[in-house]
Amino acid sequence: MLNVQCDNEIECGRRFDSKLINYMSTVPPNIVDDESSTSSVAVREGLNISLTCKAKGNPEPRIVWKRENGYNITVDRRKKVSLQGSRLGIHFSSSFLSKVFYVKKLYYTPRNAKKESPSKMHFIDPTRSTDELMRSAEKVERQHGNVLNLTKVSRADMGSYLCIASNGIPPSVSKRIVLDIEFSPTLMVPNQLVGAPLGTDVTIECLTEAYPRPISFWSFQESRNMIFPGSKYHIVSSENGYKAHMKLTIRSLSPEDYGSYRCVTKNSLGEAEGSMRIYGKNIFVYFHE
Repeated sequence: MLNVQCDNEIECGRRFDSKLINYMSTVPPNIVDDESSTSSVAVREGLNISLTCKAKGNPEPRIVWKRENGYNITVDRRKKVSLQGSRLGIHFSSSFLSKVFYVKKLYYTPRNAKKESPSKMHFIDPTRSTDELMRSAEKVERQHGNVLNLTKVSRADMGSYLCIASNGIPPSVSKRIVLDIEFSPTLMVPNQLVGAPLGTDVTIECLTEAYPRPISFWSFQESRNMIFPGSKYHIVSSENGYKAHMKLTIRSLSPEDYGSYRCVTKNSLGEAEGSMRIYGKNIFVYFHE
């Protein structure tokens, strides 16, 4: 409905005609696919990428970017600490029985320092991820503009992005762009040494991250042959996006089952593997008179 306020009939007619012309010339927004990014985009981790969304309409549409999962958009990553040319050092402790080394402190010495004096060593929290150590980032809930620039993308940026175009003339329209971040596999072994008595079942596990989706398998001792599920082995792998949780259960342990097991994961960009050892563990039974 067009509302016109005026003092006389002639003025009302002129204002009504003007508003009617403006109203009839309005066009709701429409996204131009030929000038926008495709519905699926892939980029290697650590590189920059720009997502484009163009829309037409009258008035000119405004573009807002959001992530479909509700997470914030990382729009700017900048280096926080540069370790290039610096000297790295590790303080560690070890267990003689398990022969497993535990990192206590990781530090770096700037390239311009002449010696590793306590005043020159910068200690790094080992519980923080590499991404946290190397970069700080600016995150926003939404970003305005036809182009969304993402710098030094990480696997956490993977997912669906929505560009929403609106100009006050309903309906608003949106385009969904899926961003895939490609990276070589990484792997973590929660327990490298597992003790279990004969005749029991034991489960070992690996945590992997990779994209494109990798091929993952288990092997025993020096053999590269895959372990297949059956009466002896139970294999489970639960996936969540680019992450996977691999579990291998060995049933009714026999002496031949003790030894080193490996989990292996590989994709077109590389591979990773982790090893763990299952050893015998005695059960002590005490009798009271």
